[in-house]
Amino acid sequence: MAVRTTNEQVLEGAVRLDERSLHRALLGACGAVGLEIDSAGAGGVTAPEQAREIMGLPRAARVCIIFVDGLGFHQLQARRGHVPAIRGLGTWDFITTVVPSTTAAALSSFATGRLPGETGMVGYSVRLGARRQLTDLITFRNSPVPAHVWQSQPTIFERLGEQARDVILIEDSAYEDSGLTRAAWRGAQAVFATTFPDRVDAALEQLASGKKLVYLYWGNLDHQGHRYGVSSPRWLAELEMIDAEIGRFMRQVPRDTLVILTGDHGMVEDTEKIDVAHEPYLDRDVDAIAGEERAFHLYTSDPQGVARRWQETLGERAWVLTRSQIQDTQLMGALSSRARDAMGDVVAFARERTGIVDSRVLSAGALAMKGVHGSLTPDEMHIPWIVAMS
Repeated sequence: MAVRTTNEQVLEGAVRLDERSLHRALLGACGAVGLEIDSAGAGGVTAPEQAREIMGLPRAARVCIIFVDGLGFHQLQARRGHVPAIRGLGTWDFITTVVPSTTAAALSSFATGRLPGETGMVGYSVRLGARRQLTDLITFRNSPVPAHVWQSQPTIFERLGEQARDVILIEDSAYEDSGLTRAAWRGAQAVFATTFPDRVDAALEQLASGKKLVYLYWGNLDHQGHRYGVSSPRWLAELEMIDAEIGRFMRQVPRDTLVILTGDHGMVEDTEKIDVAHEPYLDRDVDAIAGEERAFHLYTSDPQGVARRWQETLGERAWVLTRSQIQDTQLMGALSSRARDAMGDVVAFARERTGIVDSRVLSAGALAMKGVHGSLTPDEMHIPWIVAMS
């Protein structure tokens, strides 16, 4: 769909979804090892072989995706001297993640091959159900809609059918029955390990046993970034540990293994937090808020008026779009009726180093976050796409 000039002006400087996007990454990996998905009802989902070509992947006997939550390309590039093993993997490149640049949206798109507008995973939190209850799309705790009902698009693992026996996920047992697992990883076999070294060991074991595709997830870099910031010694120490283990993995991995390093989003450190609770002009006619501080959902009966006030007040500190503009620009792909009903009538995507919060509803931990994400800046939207063959 053509983007209106007014929307082009509103989104000047934003990173747009690219053909080489995270939602084609798992499909491309399947294509690299000859796995095919059931095409019945898969309209709009790129075929694995086509995704392999789009993502620039060679064919291989087996593939391991090392997926580091919170690892942005530009943050990695800034610490290039600290990651000798990753430096040695191959050509450094990046792809785009999805909008919003947040875990629930990104992982469900990765696992289904569909964009957030189709999966309904359009934010960290949204309003669900007939009572319009605020629900986070990571845990789905107290959700009026079960996770597998809300995200009803078939996963790639479900579409693999019998071939799913050749695929394994390696993650923390704490996520075995989480809301996001039920939404995104249905049909997948999993092996559980707690530490990153243990997950590396598990990946090596699964590849040696004959698995064609191994997905290794690690989330602690994201946790360190949220709590301490991406410029902190703790974030850097975590990155250095990951790099050392990737080096060990590459020394032991079977030959003819395709190794892909990527993530779900980058991160910025905000230098100001605009608190809607103390801004009556911004709070006017806003009935509820959801999302997160870099992708702030506003529920209102006057979307045009609220969007105008927010854009006037925030200026170049945010891209402020109505739901209709998001639909017209296809930022989240085609919006299903479920997604349109759940997302904010207005969404403010923060720019620069700005965060938007509401101290009346957010926890002390959420308000204290140093590292944040969700918006349309390169630091958040560009993720590594580093590919190597053993």
